[in-house]
Formats: sequence, C-alpha cells, structure tokens
Amino acid sequence: MSHTAAKPKQTESGTTTFKVFNRPVHWIAGLVFCSLLALLLLSVGLTQSASVSSAQQTGENPMVPATGAQIGDRVWLDANSDGIQDAGEAGMVGITVTLHLSGTGVITVTATDAAGIYTFTNMISGTYAVEFHRPIGYVFSPQDQGGDDALDSDADPVTGLTPYFELADGAVDDTRDAGLMVRIPPDKIYLPIVFRTIELPALSNGGFEWQDQGWSLINQGLPAGIVNQSSDPSVPLGSYSALLGRPDYPCSASGVPLGYAAVEQAYSVPQVRRPVVLRFKYVIMSQDASTSAQYDRFEVFVTPQNGAASLVFSDGNMVNQGLGCNVWRRVPGPQNPRNGQTTGWAEAVVNLDSYKGQTVTFSFRNYSRYDGWYNTYTYLDDVRVVFGD
Repeated sequence: MSHTAAKPKQTESGTTTFKVFNRPVHWIAGLVFCSLLALLLLSVGLTQSASVSSAQQTGENPMVPATGAQIGDRVWLDANSDGIQDAGEAGMVGITVTLHLSGTGVITVTATDAAGIYTFTNMISGTYAVEFHRPIGYVFSPQDQGGDDALDSDADPVTGLTPYFELADGAVDDTRDAGLMVRIPPDKIYLPIVFRTIELPALSNGGFEWQDQGWSLINQGLPAGIVNQSSDPSVPLGSYSALLGRPDYPCSASGVPLGYAAVEQAYSVPQVRRPVVLRFKYVIMSQDASTSAQYDRFEVFVTPQNGAASLVFSDGNMVNQGLGCNVWRRVPGPQNPRNGQTTGWAEAVVNLDSYKGQTVTFSFRNYSRYDGWYNTYTYLDDVRVVFGD
C-alpha cells in the first residue's frame, strides 16, 4: 500500500479541510512501544556510565567486587619530629608505597593522595610488609613512638619497611603509617642535631628477606643457607633467617663434618664522629660445649680489605656437663641466659670504631671442631650497622 500526503478538500461552505489516511491501530501501538523502549535503554546506559566513572575516580576496579581484605593508611609530615601524628600535621601527596608478600616479594604499588592516604584493596590473607619510598630531602620519623599504633610511624628509619604482619580474609588494617621529617641542612643547625640526621649506609638485606641477595654463602665442611621460618613468631625481621650448619646430622664418631658454614658481606665503614656498631641477633642449638676455642662455636670475624681477619665475637653452649646425643642446649635458654633472656633471640653488639674509613668483610661462622660426635648449628637474623649512642 502506498503512503501519500494528506490532501486538502474544499467544502461547500468554502472552508478547506485535510483528510489523513487511516492507519491500523496495531501500527500506531508499535510505534509508541519502540519509542518508549529507546528512552528506557538510553536511561540505563547513562546510569551505568555514571557508575563506572564514579568507580574510576575512587581508584576501584569496577570489574572486581570489593570483598577482599584491605591495607592502608597515611604518610604525613612530622612537623615536630616526635613520630606521632598530631592534629594539624599535613599528609604527604605522591609518596610511592609498595606492598610485599612474604615468600613472593613486591606484588603491587600505589601512591598517596592529597591527604597522604594510600590503600591496597581486595587483598587475600597472608603475611605482608609495607615499604614507603622516602623522597629526597626527607628522613623517616622515629619508629613506634607513643602508645597508639594507629598514630605512630611504622617505617624502619633506614629501610622504609614495616615489620611483616598477618592479614586475615576480609580484615581492614589501616594502621600502617609513615612519618617524614624535613632533612635540615647542616650549616643551619647546631652540631648535635646534625648528628641525628646523618644516615649510615645500610647493610644489604640484613633480614635475609631477599634470600641470599647481598650475601656470600660459604660452605667449608658445613652448609650455609637461607630458610623460611614463618611459623616461628619470634623471628626478629620478616620470615627468613640464615642457617649455618645442619640440624639433622647423626650423632656418631664421624656423623658431623668438621669445618664451618658462613655468610659474609663487604661494608664500607663511614668516617664519622659518632660511635658505629654492628648489631645482629642469633640462636644457637648445640649438643657440644663451647667452653674452649677447640670446640664448636658461633664466631664473628671482621676482615679489613688489606688486613687480617679479627675474631670480634663468639658464643655457644657454656654448660660442659651432661653432654649427650639426645641433649640439646639452646642459646639463649634456661641454662644459657643472655642479658637475662632465656627465650627468643640473643642480640650482640660489636664496636666498629677501629675500622672507620675502611672497607671490611663481616663473616658470621658456625664451627664444628674437635670430633664428629656432637652437632652445633646457628640461626642469624636482623644484621645491621647503626650508631652506637
């Protein structure tokens, strides 16, 4: 059927009228339905577009439901250098923050917003550490000041890493903060304050969280390695430690090889006026007595680049009674307390002032001596060079 325009018609009274061809009722209803459907689809599209735009502006992924755990919180300018977030102290914008998963390494990175806030969302349960990247011209605030963990600075002043912590499914942990202080030019302050802003070169991977990176593993009869101890909550730093020796040697005349296992690292001791010390933590397990240098011991040596090795520290089981294949004694332990401590990890301090201005090698060794009957092995962790005052 052809469709023509309406045609005028002259009536007897002289007026003009128009005649419109009649359309079927179902044709008109269909036209109305199509128009309403088009309006509905346009409305839904605009609503979805607005929702996606809103999610992008808040940093969320509109394709991933926000049902996982969350880690955050804030990097702030510590104006009074007390290590505590005080009212009125501003947030630091654009600070890079990386997230470490134990046993995996860095898994994601973000940056703080205008208020200093950062957030990692949709995280699975696990053991994490947050690393804050210090901008030029700033130093980290003192760590763990005050009694409120939500207001202190958790970043290590040297590495910028927080201690590793557990995150459960669906948990929200918004207590991982970092304070930053302006580094004051030395020519504009008094000498004692200059000392507090000096930073020592960091020892590489002193917590062994990056396996043997930065270390040389020495196997002179006994094996040296890096082990995961995430099941031990007393581990000083992260989840990994160095293991010098082996726990499972048989107790027999030739069961334990003679020799030593060691981890070593070179370090340039700076020429500064303040005392400089080497700090480290350790646990010794032994069937032998260490009452003489001819028996099993844990020993630390410092060797200058063009000099001889010097024994600067030694320790071991000091009970020389009741030794046997089934008798293990721990250091620190009930029979071998160290600084009043019988559990956890012992800590030692070695003064490095005589090595200032020199490049030296630190060598941490576990020795098996005298015979192959009794076994001794040592765990080492949290090795660092710091000011001694």
